[in-house]
Amino acid sequence: MALLTDEEALYNPRLRLSYPILDGIPHLLPSSGRKVEADAHERYLAHLKASAT
Repeated sequence: MALLTDEEALYNPRLRLSYPILDGIPHLLPSSGRKVEADAHERYLAHLKASAT
C-alpha cells in the first residue's frame, strides 16, 4: 500500500485499487476500492519511485 496524499487515498499497485481516506480513516473494505486506469497507475508508480529516492 502507498499513501497518495494529493488524493487522500491509499493505493494498492498490485491490485490497482485506490481506497479513500475519509476524516483521516482509510476505508479498506472491498466495496470501497476504486479501480485505477492504466494511465493513472503509471503516474502513481512514477510518483512512488520518485518519492522513494
